[in-house]
Amino acid sequence: MNFDLTYHRIYVEIDTPDTLPFFAGSMVRGAFGPALKQTVCVNPSYECKECFAAKECLFYDFYEKVNHPHPYRFEVELEPKKFAFSLLLFNHAAIKLPYILSALQRMVTKIGLTSTRNRYKKYSIWCNDQKIYDGISFNMTNVVLQKFSYTPIDDHFTLRFLTPLRIKSQNGFLKTTPTLIQLLYSIRNRYEELCGNGRVKLGYEPSFHQRFARTSFLDLTRYSSRQESKLGIGGIMGEIGYSGVDEESRQLLRLGELIGIGKQTVFGLGKIKLEEDK
Repeated sequence: MNFDLTYHRIYVEIDTPDTLPFFAGSMVRGAFGPALKQTVCVNPSYECKECFAAKECLFYDFYEKVNHPHPYRFEVELEPKKFAFSLLLFNHAAIKLPYILSALQRMVTKIGLTSTRNRYKKYSIWCNDQKIYDGISFNMTNVVLQKFSYTPIDDHFTLRFLTPLRIKSQNGFLKTTPTLIQLLYSIRNRYEELCGNGRVKLGYEPSFHQRFARTSFLDLTRYSSRQESKLGIGGIMGEIGYSGVDEESRQLLRLGELIGIGKQTVFGLGKIKLEEDK
């Protein structure tokens, strides 16, 4: 398979004794929204509805456009030990890197984070594993747009769900161990949506053996200021062991490590990791 996907991975680490909540994805995305809008909005009314610039607006693309795949996702750890998070930008969003960095800086220093909206002066930013902000100035001289490439993995491995996986099944969200077919379809559909295409079939018959499954449903909620209510964002956690997995499926799963799996990946859900069994 050939997956044509470009991206930037931004990592932000803040030097503070403050702690992040158990799941910080919704908090970070919520704070980033107004920071991005303040950075890019050119409409004097400051209203998105019927805005003359909506088609070219990064905030509209990230937050307001309905029935549209989000070309980014935040990446967080559950119960993080560091005050840190990542933001991945895909395809056309990746070329807007300077606007995103400006918005992140505004979020940290002016909008604030945590429930008390604390603002911070000491922080560092990396892009594609290169430090580009040291607390004083930006240096993006060596920043190069990344392109997905398959890192080979043995056909005997364990798939770990690092944040809740939300996959729809029979008009609801799955609460039991997903099948490999469900995971592969979710990744392929997410990829096609990011590339501006419609849903497609896998195009091949996966081969694999599921050795074990140790999964459970983690119930999580987030508060939506727009809907003024708590919303469920719980999903599947745990791990599944496979052997004899065909190479096409291994490539798709590697892609899933980058773009996430399932619904609400923008909040940091659906984060997976493949680990070869020793």
